[in-house]
Amino acid sequence: MAQRDPGALRVHNTAEILRLIRGAGTISRADLAKATRLTRKTVSEIALVLLTRGWVRETGKGESSGGKRPILMELNRASVQAIGLDLSDADRVRGVRCDFSGEPLCAREWPVGGASIYDVAVEAARELASDVPKKALAGIGVAVSGLVDRAANRLAFSAHFPPRGEDLTQRLSQLRSGMVLLENASNAATALELQQGALRGIQHGVYIHTARGVGAGLVAGGQIYTGGQLGAGEIGQIRLPGEKAILEDLLSEDSLCARASDLGGLGRLHAQDLSLHLKSATPAVLTALTENARLMAWGVSALVNIFAPEAVVLGGRMLGYGDAWLAAFREEFSSQVLPIFRDRIAIRLSSYGQWAVSRGASELILDRLVSGLKP
Repeated sequence: MAQRDPGALRVHNTAEILRLIRGAGTISRADLAKATRLTRKTVSEIALVLLTRGWVRETGKGESSGGKRPILMELNRASVQAIGLDLSDADRVRGVRCDFSGEPLCAREWPVGGASIYDVAVEAARELASDVPKKALAGIGVAVSGLVDRAANRLAFSAHFPPRGEDLTQRLSQLRSGMVLLENASNAATALELQQGALRGIQHGVYIHTARGVGAGLVAGGQIYTGGQLGAGEIGQIRLPGEKAILEDLLSEDSLCARASDLGGLGRLHAQDLSLHLKSATPAVLTALTENARLMAWGVSALVNIFAPEAVVLGGRMLGYGDAWLAAFREEFSSQVLPIFRDRIAIRLSSYGQWAVSRGASELILDRLVSGLKP
């Protein structure tokens, strides 16, 4: 058996220790050695590198378990920051700036209006990066609707963005931003939910994201599954029997508004009108939402019958549709999945709501930084 490259092993060990420190709050070198099964000498050498870089710091002494009191370390949260942009909605860009632990320091939305969403994204990144020390900004993660060629770091296909044309990654790289990484919106949110949200501890799961499109992030064996091509989980492209439109077109807010208008003679409705009608329980809107939920459940149940996950997590716009929508979804889902799955598959809501995608995009940067850390 070929021996592992010592340099690669060192990178792996350093990344593992930094991840443990990120997740632990405070931890001693002895506890790091136990958790990683590395020698205390190796842990101390790696800890010295991290302390020298300013990424971790010593916080004092912990309780003794019989010998000397251990010196505790914690993550220096302010030492590294990352920006995450969510471009999965047509009418807004959501952006966050997170510290090294992944906690948001700033989160806001930028309306797109009649502008190019690329221009809005660049302006959002510029504003988020404006008061960050240059050395602290690790990079910008950008989540988009479509298939991403990760090797080339480009959008390969999207029904919503031109795959060629404006080079967003190049424009963002000019903002002294560190690395710029593209990811599919569903996968960005799935990574965050898997690490510390509704999919934590799940080996096989599905995250469903609704925005301008509908997509699924798939977790297999505790890892995000992207298939043998550029992506997996594009359930929005399913075409229902007897329908000319694909599923994501039938589930769009434009279709929802048009259906509610037809049912109730409400005139031309817009997306911003939905919340008002929801609050007043307008019958036509509730009926349209119920139909929307049942369509979504049909698509999700088809995926579940094939993939057989432990949990399904719902995220994106549908989280704002209220309890009636969720009840209709659960009822239709239960009727469509195999009977053996009904009581075994948990239906959960995203732990991060509408911000799961942008926070997941920022975590993409932090994880890449940690994984590629050279001691």
